[in-house]
Amino acid sequence: SAGSEVPSCSISAETRIEKMIPCKAIEGQTLPAPPSPLAEIEALGVRQHWDWSLTDKDFQAYLPYRFDVAEFPATVTVSVREASGKEWGSVTRGVPTFGYVRLHAARCNPYADTKSVPAFLRLWLDRAFLPKAVVDLKLLDEKTGKTLRQERLANLASRDLGFDLNLDGLAAGAYRVEARLSGDGVPADLSCVWIEKRPLPDPSALRVPIVLSEAPGLSRAGWPATGGVPIPDGMLPVSAVGQCRVLDDKGQPVPAQFRPLAFWAEDKRFVRWLLVDIQADSENGQGKPCCLVQAKTPAPAPKTPVRVIETADELRVDTGVLVAVFARKGGRFLRRLLVSGQDALAAGGAVEAYMNLAPRDTTQKSFTALTSASPDLQTALDEAGPLRVVARVRGAYGGPAGEPLNECALRFAFHAGRADVAVEHTFVWKEDPKQYTINGFGLRLPLRGVTAALAPCAAAGEAAKSALPWSVRQVDDKTHLLGAEKREGRWPGWACAVGQPASASFFVHDFWQQHPAGLRVDEAGVDLQFWPAEAPPLDLGVAKDEYAYFGATAVGVAKTHRVSLRFHAQPPAPQELATWARRAAEPLLLAAEPSAVLASNALWRLHPYD
Repeated sequence: SAGSEVPSCSISAETRIEKMIPCKAIEGQTLPAPPSPLAEIEALGVRQHWDWSLTDKDFQAYLPYRFDVAEFPATVTVSVREASGKEWGSVTRGVPTFGYVRLHAARCNPYADTKSVPAFLRLWLDRAFLPKAVVDLKLLDEKTGKTLRQERLANLASRDLGFDLNLDGLAAGAYRVEARLSGDGVPADLSCVWIEKRPLPDPSALRVPIVLSEAPGLSRAGWPATGGVPIPDGMLPVSAVGQCRVLDDKGQPVPAQFRPLAFWAEDKRFVRWLLVDIQADSENGQGKPCCLVQAKTPAPAPKTPVRVIETADELRVDTGVLVAVFARKGGRFLRRLLVSGQDALAAGGAVEAYMNLAPRDTTQKSFTALTSASPDLQTALDEAGPLRVVARVRGAYGGPAGEPLNECALRFAFHAGRADVAVEHTFVWKEDPKQYTINGFGLRLPLRGVTAALAPCAAAGEAAKSALPWSVRQVDDKTHLLGAEKREGRWPGWACAVGQPASASFFVHDFWQQHPAGLRVDEAGVDLQFWPAEAPPLDLGVAKDEYAYFGATAVGVAKTHRVSLRFHAQPPAPQELATWARRAAEPLLLAAEPSAVLASNALWRLHPYD
C-alpha cells in the first residue's frame, strides 16, 4: 500500500491467527523491520525463521510453514486478509503425489570377516500407498553384475525399516545393494549403496611414531606425559589393547598405560584413538622420540605403580610417596593425605570447594555454599592404571541449611612414584541466574603447621620466604596486588605453603589470563581463589543478546580451573620450586608425528603441509 499507514493484517494457517504490527511509512525512506509477529505460530511446527521487507510503497513478509497432508495429490490455499475481514488475496498451490526410497548402510567399507552391517530403509511415501508398496532388495557383485542375494519386502507397516545386511561368506571385493520401490499405483524409485569388503590388515605392522615436545631449555626425568594417538582403521582390535607397547629411542619397551578413546565404527571393534600414558625424560628442551607398537612380549611394570584399594566406605590411592584416602560419600571427601607417612591435612579441616552467593533481594544476606556441607557428594574412579589414577568427586554445593545448590566436580590425578597431584575444579551453574550473583568461589586446602610462604621474587627463577598471611590478587591483565601493594605485571600463578610435617607447592594454570584471581596462604592452609571476594560480582543473569533472543539463560554454564600440586616432606629450595613451577606451566606433550596422523585418516583426509 502507498498510504501513510500499512494496514493491520493477519496470517491464518488452520485455526491459528497472528497479527502483523501496523507501521507508518515515510515517503522516500525504508522503515526498520518491525518486531516478529510469530509468537504463537510455532504450535503449527513453523520454523523460527523469517524475513521482512518494508518500504514506503510496499510490504512483503516471507513466512515458511509446514503441515500434514492426509492424501495426495493435495491443494493448499493461503489467503491474507485484514482484521476487518477484507480479503487481500490468496494463492493456491498443488502438491503432487510423490514416493521414493532411500537405503543407508552404517558402514560401507567393512572387513572381509564382517558377517553383517546395520542398514536402514526409509520410504518417503503417502500412507495410503503403504499397503500396496513392495521393496525388492538385491545384493550384486559390482564387477560381474551377478545377483548374489535377493529378498522382497511387502505388507509394510512402517515407512522406516531397520535390518542387518547379510554379508556372511562374501570375500573381499566390491558389492552393490539395490532397493527398488514398486507396487500397484505406487511411484517407482531405486536407491543403491555400495559396499567394499576389505582384507584384514596385519596388526603386527602397527607402528606409530610418537614425539615428545619440550619447552626450550627445560630438562626433566620421569615426568608424566599423556596424549591421544591415532590408529589406522583395522590395525588395533579392542581386544588387543593390552598388547600395545611403547618403545623408547633405543627400542626398549617402557612402562605405559592405555585406554581406547574412540572407535572406527558403532560396533567398537577397532580403536581409532588411543590414550597413552608414559613417564619420559627430556634434556635441554628436547624430548626423546618413541613409538607405539603391538607385541606379545610382557610389558614392563613401573618401579612403584599406583595402587588402589577400594572398600565400601573408602577409596585409597597410593603412589609410593603419597597416599590419599577418599570417602565414598559425604562432603568431607578427602579424609587423609599422607606424605612420607605423615598426614599433611590439618586436624578437623576439610578440603572444600566454596561459592559465595549474594541474593538479588537486598533484604537477604549473602551466604557461602560449601562442598563440605553437600548432601550428595560422591567419589568414584574415572581411570585406574599402573601409571595414572584419577579420582572424581561430584555433587552439589551445600547451602546454609544443607540444601543442594549448583554443582561441583573435582578430579584428582595421581602418578606412579610421584608426590604430584593434578586437580581440576569445575562448577556448573544450575540455579536461577536472576536470583543470585557470585561474590567469589575457589578451593581451600587445610594444611598442618603452616609457618611461612615461598613466592616468586624479583630475581629471575628464584623464590623468597614471606611471613603469614601472604596473598596476591591479579586485578586485570596488567596489574596485581601483592598484599595491599599495587604492582604492575602479571603474577606467575605459583607459591608454596611451608609447613610441618609437609609443605605444599601449587601452580594455578592460566592464572593471570583468567583474572580476577587470587592466592592466599595463612596458618589455616591455602586458599585458591578462582574468583576473589574482593573482585566485582560475577553476574550470570546478564545474557548476551544473541542468547537472550532464543530465551537462553546461564543455567548449565560451567567453568573449569586447573591446579598442579606437589607435596614435600622437607621445604623445597627456592631454585627447585621455581623450576618445578615452570615445568608445571609447560608440561611435556605427547603426540603422534604429523605424518602418522595424516596416514591414519583418524581426522579424515588432511592435506599434507606443502
